[in-house]
Amino acid sequence: MNKSKLFNSVAVVLLPIISYLCLGPLEIYYGNTKDFPFELSDFFLASLGISAVVLLLGVAFLLSLPQKVNNYFCAGILAFGVCSYVQNMFMNTKLVEIDGSQMKWETLGNYPIINLIIWIVIILVIILLCIKLRFSIGLIAGTGAFLSIIQVVAIISLLVGGTGKTNQSVNYNMLGDDTFHVGNKKNVVVYVIDSLGTTLVDDALKEYPNMLDDFQDFTYYTNADCEYYCTFPSMTHLLTGTDFDFHAESSEAWLANAWNSERAKDFYNILHGSDVTCNLFSLDNGYVYGDKVNLVGKFDNIQKAEVEIDLPMLMKKIYKLSAYRYVPYVMKPSFEILTKDFNNIATIKNSNFDVTDDNVEFYEAMKANHYSIKDDYDSVFMVTHLFGSHAPCTTSAQGTYVEEATVYETICGIFKILSDAISEFKELGIYDNTDIIIMADHGSWGNGDTQPLFMVKRSGDHRDTMVFNNAPIAFSDFQATVLELFGLNHEKFGKSIFDWHEGDIRERTVYMRKTDGKKPSVSGSAWNSYYGYTYSGDKSDLNKLVANDEYEWQPATKWIDAK
Repeated sequence: MNKSKLFNSVAVVLLPIISYLCLGPLEIYYGNTKDFPFELSDFFLASLGISAVVLLLGVAFLLSLPQKVNNYFCAGILAFGVCSYVQNMFMNTKLVEIDGSQMKWETLGNYPIINLIIWIVIILVIILLCIKLRFSIGLIAGTGAFLSIIQVVAIISLLVGGTGKTNQSVNYNMLGDDTFHVGNKKNVVVYVIDSLGTTLVDDALKEYPNMLDDFQDFTYYTNADCEYYCTFPSMTHLLTGTDFDFHAESSEAWLANAWNSERAKDFYNILHGSDVTCNLFSLDNGYVYGDKVNLVGKFDNIQKAEVEIDLPMLMKKIYKLSAYRYVPYVMKPSFEILTKDFNNIATIKNSNFDVTDDNVEFYEAMKANHYSIKDDYDSVFMVTHLFGSHAPCTTSAQGTYVEEATVYETICGIFKILSDAISEFKELGIYDNTDIIIMADHGSWGNGDTQPLFMVKRSGDHRDTMVFNNAPIAFSDFQATVLELFGLNHEKFGKSIFDWHEGDIRERTVYMRKTDGKKPSVSGSAWNSYYGYTYSGDKSDLNKLVANDEYEWQPATKWIDAK
């Protein structure tokens, strides 16, 4: 056997295999352990096995080719491997997705074309060099082996120094069996719609004027303040009442401290002491709440449970996401995957229903299962977090799935879903003893959409038309509000939203996360700053501060489990 042919074949095939099938998945895992519902052990051995098979098949194919054809194939594969390596190391600087949304490809201008030209130039240079040097084993095998060794060192570094998984460390999981179960005495049901501000709602009403017709018993608070953008740290602040610590050792440390604070413990102890079952159905990852052990003792559906991983689906998605890092920009949209796309990979054994934040999946499950009264539930505090109007929008105005919807269609679809949920409460006969809060975890921030949706229907409320209230409320009022709705003393937790009235003067601050080029980067985070805007009026006053860049700077905290 021609040794140079063998060495060249092995070296050039090994380079993209290590990039796409080994290092890429590892870097993705260690960079997102707080978001993924699976462990390293769930996929890494399988990845090594697949890599070995692909290597053998690739080398066998190249060796089967005539020498001259083999030379050109090796040169082409080497050029592809080098371009992929350069892309991942130096040319992905435009991939800045800081809010979980789809990449806004239209904002890149001519960069994808420039990026493609660089690829073409590199490929041509390598192939021409190979021809000039008569496909030298030193050039082809040497280059492939050198870059492969560099990546193997990176793999070893990740495996030795990686922090691994921190959430699910004690096998606690969020069980979804009680997603549609309510109590027979008193219920406070909260629907949190991701990324929905009052400006978007107002604009959607122009296109769908009857969108809120079924919500005439609600009070729409038009001057609510979420205090933090985005879902982290907003949801944990909302449910614990703990202000974000910009100087915490890490984001994970703050999440643990917030959930284990005396305020959080007291709030949930008061509810449990009054025979209230507390359930949370939400994004099930460490990014929003930290290690799920933080939620133990607060929400009753956080329990120890075994998880089953769909390995074929996991491998498909993690390889696709790996390719997303290595391919040129003109190809990246075809390989884009969001964190939520990994949600269905892990299923809880012996569970009848998995938690979902997907609007349509939730709606379909509701229509299949229906809300019902659980005999051993007296009262229920239920928080359901839905994907909402967050991009990508795939919810039609009727609440069904469509491949691509406008944000206004999706908002209308969300209210269709919630309208049907309210209809089910009425059919059950629990509508009058159920308080319903429909809110967003934050606004969408774009186009002055800085304040979140916040609507409340109190037990026994019946009206002909919706009431609009401009009282200056804030998410720090949430715990006191919940306690008041249950008829419990809330003095220790401050004012509820019902203690604030139109015309009240209240100074509030909302923090928007940013990437500030003048500030140092933060480990594990795509953003490095929070801009705090302090105002005393309503959204118009807040938006003036935003437009004029009148803010107080605070640092973002690092994520210690990210690489």
